[in-house]
Amino acid sequence: MTQWYYERNRELMESPVNLYFEEVLWMSKDEFRQWVIDLRTTVVRLWDVDGQPPRVGYDEPEIIAQFRKMERFMVKTFEHTDEHTGEHNVVRCTTNLGNAVNQFFPTMMKTRINYTKDPSAGRSIYDYFARPDLLDKFVTYASRHFKRDSFYNYSRPLKAGDDSQHGILPVSTDTITWIRQFEELNYRTRGKWDYWLIPAEEGDATYTGYCEALKNQVQLRLTRAQIEDLGSLIPEPCKTNVDWSKSET
Repeated sequence: MTQWYYERNRELMESPVNLYFEEVLWMSKDEFRQWVIDLRTTVVRLWDVDGQPPRVGYDEPEIIAQFRKMERFMVKTFEHTDEHTGEHNVVRCTTNLGNAVNQFFPTMMKTRINYTKDPSAGRSIYDYFARPDLLDKFVTYASRHFKRDSFYNYSRPLKAGDDSQHGILPVSTDTITWIRQFEELNYRTRGKWDYWLIPAEEGDATYTGYCEALKNQVQLRLTRAQIEDLGSLIPEPCKTNVDWSKSET
């Protein structure tokens, strides 16, 4: 009988390259690059040798259980009204139920996606892990997602004037005072909270997305001079993401 599903990639999950966010965050630039190289090597080996792509899979009982849920799922909830035409003819699926069908396509993440007419320009997820010429681009993407946490999976920006508790020191004052209070009152030992600095380009304070709730929010900011004035009060790991040769804020 052909095994048409793959289980969770437990070897990757238990591998030395599977680190906590904080461990990756505190890495130096060279350490981070080496971690990316080791991660790519491990992922490609498990992918090619064991047939285990870097994703969470479903075993047979989980596939059966998910498909049974699909039998009684109320698809009527997918129906929505078109806000432009007023017609009730829009289908919007917001559930991940049924994702187990991906198990039937084990080469999906090796399939190249092309946005141009050049057939050689397409790249797959596998290519980014396996091709040496894509290492630098992979490091850039990984730095954005993990070092800067661009998806905010593990952190969130501190907003000026945010005096809600959130388990840490409320941000009801200016940035310098907040950092002094955080460090001098030793808030780092009061829970699992910490803070870290990232470089900001001019204009980063202005939100340009579509969420109205975010348009007037201002994040806490420090100039390079202010960081230098605070000196050793800010632990070095909290500044690991700042490229001092480029950053002023």
